[in-house]
Amino acid sequence: MKDKLSCIIVEDELIYQKILTSFVQDVDSLKLVGVFTSPIEAREHIKMNDIDIAFLDIIMPGENGLEFAQSLSGSNCQIIFITSKAEFAVHAYDIEACDYLLKPLDLGRFRKAVNKASEQVKLSVENNLTRFAELKPENILYFSKENSQIAVHHTNGVFLIKKSLKKLMEELNDKRFVRIHKSYGVNIEVVTKVLKDKLHVDDVVLPLSRQGKLLLMKNMDVF
Repeated sequence: MKDKLSCIIVEDELIYQKILTSFVQDVDSLKLVGVFTSPIEAREHIKMNDIDIAFLDIIMPGENGLEFAQSLSGSNCQIIFITSKAEFAVHAYDIEACDYLLKPLDLGRFRKAVNKASEQVKLSVENNLTRFAELKPENILYFSKENSQIAVHHTNGVFLIKKSLKKLMEELNDKRFVRIHKSYGVNIEVVTKVLKDKLHVDDVVLPLSRQGKLLLMKNMDVF
C-alpha cells in the first residue's frame, strides 16, 4: 500500500474544516488533497482523483452527506461521517460507511477511525488483487483506466485494482488482450464490431487509437 492515504474533507462549517485539517496534519499516514463545502464539488474531485478516505459531514445545504455517500457506491473510497447527531450512526452503517465521528471532535477518536479506514483500504486492495488473480481470462471483457486505478470489466460486473494498465497487460501476457488506447485494453474474443476509431463489445463502445487498431488486427489474425 502507498505511504500516505489521500483524503478529502467535505464540511460546510469553517470551524470544523479547520479542526479536521489540523487533525489530518497530525496523522503522518494521511495526505490532505482537498477541502470542499459541498458534495457537488467533492464528487467532481473524486471522479478525477484516487481518494482513499473522505471525511464527510452529514448535514449540509442541498445534497446531504448520506445521499452523497450512496452515490459513491462501488468506489474504493472509505467514508468517515462527521455529525452532531448520534441517531445518524444507524444510517451511516446502513450504507456501509467505515466509521462516524460525533461533534465536538476528539483527536484520539479521529485516529481510531483513520486506523480502521486504513485497514479497510488495505483489505480492499488485497481483495481485488485476489479476485483478479482468480478471475478466468475468458471472463474478462475489457479494462479501463480510472485515475490511478484500473477497472476490470468482467462477465459478472466490475471492480477496481491499483495497478497501471501497462503493468497489467504485461503480467497477463496473453495475446487475447490488446491495449487499444492509452486508457483501454480489450479481450479480442469479445469484440463484436471494429470501426475506424472505435470498437464494440456488444453495446459498449470503446475508443480505438491508430496504434491500438494495428495491434488489434494483428492479434485477431492469430485467433
